Amino acid sequence: MPTPTVRTACRLASAALLACLVYALGVSGCSSRESGDDGVGPITFSGIADLTYGHQVTNAVGRWNREHPDQHVRYIEQTDSADEQRAQLIATAQGSHECYDVHSLDVVWTAEFARGHLVVPLDAHESRAYGIRKDLFVPAAWASGRYRNQQWAVPFLVNTPLLLYRKDILDAERLLPPTSLNEMISQIKLINKRRATAGQPPVGGFGGQFARYEGLTVNALEIIRSLGGDLAAGPDTPLSEPDDIGAALRLLAAGTEAGGWLPQETLTDREQGSRDAFTQGQLLFLRNWPYAYKLVTAAGSPLAGKVGVVPLPWSGVLGGHNLAVSTCSRHRATAWSFISYMTTNRDIQSAMFRDGGYPAALLAVYSDHEDEFGRAVVSSLKGAGTRPISPYYAAVSGTIQDAVHSVLTHERTPAEAVAFLQQQLPDALHGG
Repeated sequence: MPTPTVRTACRLASAALLACLVYALGVSGCSSRESGDDGVGPITFSGIADLTYGHQVTNAVGRWNREHPDQHVRYIEQTDSADEQRAQLIATAQGSHECYDVHSLDVVWTAEFARGHLVVPLDAHESRAYGIRKDLFVPAAWASGRYRNQQWAVPFLVNTPLLLYRKDILDAERLLPPTSLNEMISQIKLINKRRATAGQPPVGGFGGQFARYEGLTVNALEIIRSLGGDLAAGPDTPLSEPDDIGAALRLLAAGTEAGGWLPQETLTDREQGSRDAFTQGQLLFLRNWPYAYKLVTAAGSPLAGKVGVVPLPWSGVLGGHNLAVSTCSRHRATAWSFISYMTTNRDIQSAMFRDGGYPAALLAVYSDHEDEFGRAVVSSLKGAGTRPISPYYAAVSGTIQDAVHSVLTHERTPAEAVAFLQQQLPDALHGG
């Protein structure tokens, strides 16, 4: 990781600080042009946690620093918790700490950070000057950086869900990878029934991200949409097809019962915990992001040569991170140049995908990767949907988490959880 050489101070004028407004979600910001001089110089990059195999983000920053010694980038690696990342970035953008010139934003934060004037838009001048064009990127990724007809963030890493499975076990049972959620559940039951007949201990079924955090929202939306329902599809559509939502919640509740398809342990798992359980042979199937495949199949992994991968065979939800320039940055020319370097450089984007397991935001990369992993990612990108788009996304996600978590822990019945969502989601969608 690059050695810090410069601390870039966030110089917010007193008048600008007084103008900052605190939103109901705790977000405050200043006018998008208050503190910048669009200059060149050292910057700080508050980046995604580098979970890539081989530390590809760190390598890319190091490469920039070798090529641009007079525009040094200090990389501050964030936690792997999306909720904690957001809280830290907001606190910093409010001027409570040093300035982070470039933010790595989860794709669902665009509206919130744009509405709060915490980042500056990409205008036509910057787009031309730094070669950041819409046609270069995965369309859904580019769209995730837009809010109210302006581009506020540039796609960096796309995340799309994959289903990893124990190929050695399915092959031995003469089973093909599942093509639906219900087929996967049936395979879990069948395999464990056969194991019991053979006097073998059962193996856990499906691992996902079901701890009470952002991952739960994503996993829940995927399962709810797979059965025909949806949550927060629009500001005036808090629930779509409540009966289908109820059916999905009943499926989840049944999955956590004795002998179900969801092991109790997965109810506290985030990405790393579920990946560890799979790697240790405790699960037949794992829903995770593409980087997990690179890690569990790497040389030295207990599962090397034993894992297959397919697109998530139900309604996947996109993740990923975009890069944006903070309102507090004094060196915006360098900030935009660095963003262009990280997002439009084919070598860097290809290394992120090929070696790190993070799908590229740059479209051109995909012609270079046509193996099983590459095909799975491309197919998943084509079919995955987005999370709700709202400047109050944190409240929306928190409401969904409350409802689904209570079903998984049997604190609410599925019907009670649907009623809770009908009551609470409208207010969350409107910042109430």
